[in-house]
Amino acid sequence: NYGAILNAGTSKEYTMYFTDIPKEGLVDAMKILKELVSEATFPEVELEKERMVVIEEIKRSFDNPGNVLFENFNKRLFTTSNYKYKIIGTEENIKNFSREEIIKYYKTFYQPRNMVLSVCGDFEIKDMELLVTKIFSAMVNDKYVFPSPDIVEDKKNDFVEIRKHNVQQTYFLFGFLGPNIDKKEQYAGEILSTILGEGRSSRLYKDLRENKLLVYEIGAGFYVQLGPSIFYISGVCERKNLEEVIKHTKEEIKKIKETGVSTDELIKAKRMITTRWFFDIETVHSQASNFAWWYMFKNLDEMKNYIDNINNVTVEDIKNFVSEYADYLIISALEP
Repeated sequence: NYGAILNAGTSKEYTMYFTDIPKEGLVDAMKILKELVSEATFPEVELEKERMVVIEEIKRSFDNPGNVLFENFNKRLFTTSNYKYKIIGTEENIKNFSREEIIKYYKTFYQPRNMVLSVCGDFEIKDMELLVTKIFSAMVNDKYVFPSPDIVEDKKNDFVEIRKHNVQQTYFLFGFLGPNIDKKEQYAGEILSTILGEGRSSRLYKDLRENKLLVYEIGAGFYVQLGPSIFYISGVCERKNLEEVIKHTKEEIKKIKETGVSTDELIKAKRMITTRWFFDIETVHSQASNFAWWYMFKNLDEMKNYIDNINNVTVEDIKNFVSEYADYLIISALEP
């Protein structure tokens, strides 16, 4: 009746439950979230319905070339840690997990010291503290010790994998592992991805799309997670152009390694990232999500200093990043 949004999602590192709701629905929203994370009963009939929904999602994922390409790439990038597995899992596992196993997992991991509650909006902090205490205080921790994730990856070599798929053009994804989440080098990685592949003025877009007409689409990105980060370049081209795309991408990376980037490129990239940062936290939903992520995986002080850390990156930092991490390239492609 409040017109709220109530949903959940998963990543490789966490599960989240969230609601966006008008102020007058706050108490009800908190009660429902508490029920979700501590009082779920998993009725057999509903469980079987949802099992089939997930299996159908797994099947549909094979029809999406972007999903297939990423999973192929991911398995070559991560060969040791559990990052090599799909978030959604396998059809075999989804079919075979028993209700008892799911309830055991739920009761083991869904407890207060393994959770973060992030709330943003129009409220008084003292009132919110009282509300959270009142609603969630019944939850208790058990004696289970949560294991620290073992996320170590061996050094990689150049690798190329091209597979047939039901596509009209060739989809490609190139990349390498970057610094761990606690390293300040990640800010150089974010700026490098912007210079190489964000927008029409980026190096790869101007060179491969506008000048050489080798690709239909191309972009770059940098993804931070627990353990090593991911630097990637993705796009679409004709199959006959793929080898040239690979060649020129490697040349562009080598050029940055040897001569760096221009001061103008660096300044522009910093402005783009700063603008994106402020756009990303315009809504209370995005603020709540950001606070939770930074609290869980980094710290709120570093979040406050995010823009300063971006602005402190130098041309030399970019060169060092490329020298340290971009000495190989995992290449995955889907061809018609």
